[in-house]
Amino acid sequence: MSEELSDIDKLKVLFDYWISHGKEHLAENERWLERVKGLGLSRVAEELEAVVRLSEETNAHIESARGHLEEASPSVEGSHSEEGPPPLGGGEKDLKENEEEDRIPHRHIELHPIGVLRTPYKDHAPRQPQPDAEGDFRVVLDERWADGLYMLEKFKYLNVLFYLDRSPNDVVTRVTPPSVPMKVGLFASRSPKRPNPIALSVVTIKKISGNTIFISGIDALDKTPLLDIKPYIGAVDCKPDAGNGWIDELLDSDHHISHLKGESHNH
Repeated sequence: MSEELSDIDKLKVLFDYWISHGKEHLAENERWLERVKGLGLSRVAEELEAVVRLSEETNAHIESARGHLEEASPSVEGSHSEEGPPPLGGGEKDLKENEEEDRIPHRHIELHPIGVLRTPYKDHAPRQPQPDAEGDFRVVLDERWADGLYMLEKFKYLNVLFYLDRSPNDVVTRVTPPSVPMKVGLFASRSPKRPNPIALSVVTIKKISGNTIFISGIDALDKTPLLDIKPYIGAVDCKPDAGNGWIDELLDSDHHISHLKGESHNH
């Protein structure tokens, strides 16, 4: 929170956060309550119903406190008006509003795998997809999504988004890419150790049979959860002027690019 905010404004922001956070948790608890009931777990459902009631009461008290704070704030702020900071000017007010708009909300985002990746990699996967890799590489969709593959065979390449469920969670903001004698920002790298370990790879579609897409080599361990697939469209996805960022500034940039591509080369 900005130090320019008064204590009353800070409380308002805090209460608004609690209210939003509480509603999210309440909605999540209610969803799980319905699932538990569907599983026939009556004793568990009874306890969860109590949790939901308590959450509703807690949220009601917080909203009530927020309302009382709104009613009391004019007189409280007015009693200290001589000691407080001067009113915000136009520029400062706009900055404050922008800070509030930019505040990252606390949210629980629920993702469900739509399938699984089958690869020959059990314990270690390459850092990038290797188009000529030997072995069995498949995207296996849940049967209920199989009809969504209609016309996908018309495309040559596929964007595959998957969850790195076995990636280490020791995330840092500066990393040292392989074979590079310097550190770069995490988001200027392809490191698998990320706040949200979601990976994107482009592979070749070899053939489609039922709910299975046979693909070229992909940099994923066997049974990695699949989040989404999208066709790679040349007119949209190909950016000829993209360049290679800081890699182009390296003395041995060609060597590092060979590493990125997974190509065989001399060291």
